[in-house]
Amino acid sequence: MSIRDKGGIKTRALAEFNVRWDEYSTGIKLVSQVIKAQIRHGTGDLNAELSKAFRKLGKDVIECIVDEL
Repeated sequence: MSIRDKGGIKTRALAEFNVRWDEYSTGIKLVSQVIKAQIRHGTGDLNAELSKAFRKLGKDVIECIVDEL
């Protein structure tokens, strides 16, 4: 597969991921609530930190898969 084709696939996949992120991020909110329930004192904006981590993970997975095509 050419570099150009891989670039196009990667661009479209990342765009789709970004569009759908908010739709699927409710699981992150649930994880945050469970963790917060176990911690007595707040540790900052846990929802935002988990969201950033999972978003980065998703993008990294897309890039790795496309690179292997």
